[in-house]
Amino acid sequence: MPWPAWTYCCWRRPCWPQPAHAAWAARRGKAHMLELSMTCAAAAGIYLAFALLALSQEEHWAASVGTHPAAPSARLRHRWRYAAGTALALAGALCVAGHGIGFGLLLWVLMMGAGIMAVAFTLSWKPHWLRGIAQGAGKCTPR
Repeated sequence: MPWPAWTYCCWRRPCWPQPAHAAWAARRGKAHMLELSMTCAAAAGIYLAFALLALSQEEHWAASVGTHPAAPSARLRHRWRYAAGTALALAGALCVAGHGIGFGLLLWVLMMGAGIMAVAFTLSWKPHWLRGIAQGAGKCTPR
């Protein structure tokens, strides 16, 4: 047997990754599913928060619900604003928990921009779609 070359110590082990075990792959898939679920929940919370902030303004209330139910009281509007702030903070916590502090904060800020745009498009295109959120908030009765 010939003597191995001096580079033998560099290429004894393969450089490519070894195939993953089935159990490890299953755990990694579950982690991706949890991450996706947390991101979707954060997006829904952000949309709900900005919809509540929009409904707490009288102009948007009249555009989405109409003038049949009176505009919400000032106390109820303040509660909606606090609930919106809580939903935004919870969405930020979900983003950070799912993606880490670096990408989670970036994702949260970008999702807030997307949520603002989505609520603005909803108010300009089909404002009556926000009537369901008003019903869930306890002010509007279904027609």
